[in-house]
Amino acid sequence: MSKNLTRKGLAFGALVALGSSVIAGAPAHAVDNVALAPNSGTSYLTTLAGAFVLKAEFGGAVPTSQLGDLRFKITQTGAKVISAAIGSDLANSGASYTYLTADLDATNASFVTAKLPARSATPVDGEKIASYTEAGAVKLTASGTATASADVTAWLDIDNDGVIDSTEYSSVTRTVTFHKATDLSAVTTLTAPVAGQASLAASTVITPELNSAMLATNAVTVDFAGGNAADGNATFASGKWSATGATTVAGATTYTAQAKVDGTAIGNVASQSVAAVTVATITAAVTDNGDTQDVTPAAGTTNKASKVRAGVKNAEVVLTLKKVDGTAVGAGIPVVVGVDTTVATTPVTAAITVAGTAVSTTIGGDITVNSVTDANGQVKLAVVNQLGTAADKLTFTASAEGISLDTNTGAAAQAFELAWANPAYTAVSTAVGSAVRSIAEGGSTTFNYDVKDNFGTAIGSGARLEFVVAGTASATSYVNLVGGKASITVTDTTANVASAITVDATLQTQDVATSNWTSTAVAAAQQTVNVTSTVAAFDTVPVASSVALSTAATLTASVNNPGAAVTVAANGVTFTVDGVEYANSVTLFSAATTGDISVSAKSNIAGAKTVTYTVGSESKTAVLTVGAAAETAGTNIDLSAVPATIVPGSTLVFTGYLKDVYGNAVDTDQGAGTTPTFSVAYAGPGFIVGGTTPTATDADGKFTFTVILGANDAGSATVTVKYDADGATTTIAEISKSATVSVAKAVTAATAAASGSTGKIYASATNAAGKKVVVKVSGKFVTSFTGTAAKKSVAIAALKGNRTVTIYVGGTLVLTKLVTIK
Repeated sequence: MSKNLTRKGLAFGALVALGSSVIAGAPAHAVDNVALAPNSGTSYLTTLAGAFVLKAEFGGAVPTSQLGDLRFKITQTGAKVISAAIGSDLANSGASYTYLTADLDATNASFVTAKLPARSATPVDGEKIASYTEAGAVKLTASGTATASADVTAWLDIDNDGVIDSTEYSSVTRTVTFHKATDLSAVTTLTAPVAGQASLAASTVITPELNSAMLATNAVTVDFAGGNAADGNATFASGKWSATGATTVAGATTYTAQAKVDGTAIGNVASQSVAAVTVATITAAVTDNGDTQDVTPAAGTTNKASKVRAGVKNAEVVLTLKKVDGTAVGAGIPVVVGVDTTVATTPVTAAITVAGTAVSTTIGGDITVNSVTDANGQVKLAVVNQLGTAADKLTFTASAEGISLDTNTGAAAQAFELAWANPAYTAVSTAVGSAVRSIAEGGSTTFNYDVKDNFGTAIGSGARLEFVVAGTASATSYVNLVGGKASITVTDTTANVASAITVDATLQTQDVATSNWTSTAVAAAQQTVNVTSTVAAFDTVPVASSVALSTAATLTASVNNPGAAVTVAANGVTFTVDGVEYANSVTLFSAATTGDISVSAKSNIAGAKTVTYTVGSESKTAVLTVGAAAETAGTNIDLSAVPATIVPGSTLVFTGYLKDVYGNAVDTDQGAGTTPTFSVAYAGPGFIVGGTTPTATDADGKFTFTVILGANDAGSATVTVKYDADGATTTIAEISKSATVSVAKAVTAATAAASGSTGKIYASATNAAGKKVVVKVSGKFVTSFTGTAAKKSVAIAALKGNRTVTIYVGGTLVLTKLVTIK
């Protein structure tokens, strides 16, 4: 019989059975009436550990009666390691090929499978195909250690002779290859990891491309290494395999990834290093542009919720990343920012974008923004809301190096909320301290008020305050607000002492159309004026106190008149009352019932500060002692006292200072239990008096040492100073500074002279050894010569009259002189 593999018309055996003798009358056959393809996927390549399933499918021209004649011819190339089994249950291709199994070995390089058995009324796996919509399949497996392949052809063996005749339907021959892992190549890429991430990610491209559906379970993996990284099983998509490996990415660690096929490593080892972790905190704020309100909640309560004025379309959210020591982390730290739509009133047709990426205005819509810090350790996110609708709210989260955004210290990591809101006004008295004031009989006092919205903007025109003064001088008055400000003066008009004159202020606004004024719900806290004949004086004398540098101390005193004005002053001290800071001095009103005052005071400059307390005409003083800078506070090495030059044979004194950011002296030998390191290195001529350089600064932050120079010493003398606040640890970076002194004999400057005589000019230069001397007369070159250490002169013929002589030594103008020629 012919072994032609071309697909043909009706099988010859079928024609005989029908009693026909006109073979030429058989119909033509379409080339896809028997098709052979992978059960899944498109590639015909797998590995030695995989099982490869080929399915045979039939076109509509194939009679149902012939489907049971399906057979497969399998011819092995390479090593004889292929096994085959046939069946019809593709859905359970891993376990249903039980009807026939045959091995291709050294003596059986090619064989033909049997047909499927007859189908019963209740079909089971492996039974004969009942209709052409079903498919038969063959499963190939391989053993051994070498790459092997097999050629497979499916056909309908109508005459049951095990030979593919030219008159029988047959498929295209397919070659299935089982690859040894080391015969494959792979290029693996490891995604740059970020400290704090919960996994590593890598992708690999394996050549040639394998049929992922035919591989053994988890045949392709990625071997992750570094830290506590775990390996990951890979999945195939878009031409590459991708895997993740569980870990907690650590700083100062190198991670690697390499592909494995059937447990064998192949291809390159991809590597990525993670820098040392520097981030300690991430905070968020909105940039103040006059239309924003940055609100910080009480510790441990809620998310920080900053506001943008309704109708304002642009805002900027700033994330600030800092180290343990409170300084900025610097540029290049990756930050992952999440943005979620918490409240959405803006229509979906109006876009909201963050850093140029659209955020869905549907509640729950979110995006991820990947960014890096700038030189200030910040990430600035431009937010654009096309309408700026009141109540719109976005929620921001962020993480970097395993640290999450925390907008509320003292609680678990908090998010940052940015909400659009209508303005809300407040009216406040600008008085500091108590709402009570004390005045003498017949005296007066003035109250100043500010009316601003919650974004810090003063109320505009068409607004006034209604003042109601009740007491000995009851009256109602109206003061227009100018720039959001208004004042009222309260005067005692009776000879009798009145203990309570009250002042109430309510905001009124004017209707543009009717010009009518309407009171609002905005009112200032009531103020009280006490009228007294008692002279203001101190009841409790202020006492001395001590405090650490840049740390607040509470200063207290008490006066006899509640509501009396008390001034507290000291140069270099910042006073804080009601959360507002005042430099050098503050005037506040004593408590309503006790006459007490309490002021928070701090200074960034160490030393004793004399604090003066004044009430009326009486003054008292007390000393506030501010402690020295900590031995770990150094930020600046001052070498300004080191000379730039010195002559041989001299005594060279190196003196420097270690200071903090405010200029305070830093003593590195305080014995405070910390371990800063301080070193001074010298390189140059001479010898160090005492033989060693300093290893610490003193109480004045000073360090000094002396070098004796010989008479013939020359060159450069360099001092290098290093300071590391936290010693061997890496949280705070070491600082270093150097200064160089030039050691050389003093050089006597070159001089020149010129004089006029009869018909001649005499020009000379002194201390010009080895330098070119150029002489010009009236701007024109006349001669040049090489100077000497001693005086060297030349005579130049010249006409009678006045002439201007200029002399240059080594290119430098040394003399310009008018001489007279006789």
